[in-house]
Amino acid sequence: MTGAIILAAGQGARLGGETPKGLQKLAQKHLFEHSLSAMHQCTMIDRIVVVVPAAEVESLTSAIDSHAYPKLETMVSGGAARMESVICGMDAFPEEPEWIVVHDAARPLASATLFTRVIKSAMQQGGAIAAARVTDTLKQADDTRITATVDRRRMWQAQTPQVFQCSALHTALTQCIREGTDVTDDAQAMERAGHQVHVVLNTQPNPKITTNADWEYVEHLLKSNT
Repeated sequence: MTGAIILAAGQGARLGGETPKGLQKLAQKHLFEHSLSAMHQCTMIDRIVVVVPAAEVESLTSAIDSHAYPKLETMVSGGAARMESVICGMDAFPEEPEWIVVHDAARPLASATLFTRVIKSAMQQGGAIAAARVTDTLKQADDTRITATVDRRRMWQAQTPQVFQCSALHTALTQCIREGTDVTDDAQAMERAGHQVHVVLNTQPNPKITTNADWEYVEHLLKSNT
């Protein structure tokens, strides 16, 4: 079985507003519902868990039409940090999936095709993430003084979805938490644990919404595609 987790528990302080980012409405849907819809179109995903703020679990469970999302297993509350929220999501499946897809609700444009490509790559190679090539010239700087120009040919921008064997990711994240090591994505935890992670080139828009400008850009892209 392949399970999927949508992370929508963050507050999104830089975006502003009283409603947590993943629960705000984008094109008349909760932000996380865009990812939920794409996952339902991906035939390689069997069950889905959505991780939301603890205070919103009951109201969202009632608000979401379960008939519209038959793959939705449950909604659960997240942890204090991203790593803990991913573990909460994995632990919510009645039985542990063999493969787990982790995706940020803040990337609502990820398509069913992208989910399929990353899952297939992970199953072939052990672990995979969506990523885009870096096109800008990269500078390393000490405060504002440039100290080096980085070779961008080997640089990638990590995105989600990210797909790994569920038991391996659970172990890797638990180890990071035990050691007090903060990681910014699941791939980093797997790298630290000695696992190989491969990139899957994504050339389609898959921006992460962090600021109001990001929100407006994604709204524009959605309107352009309708």
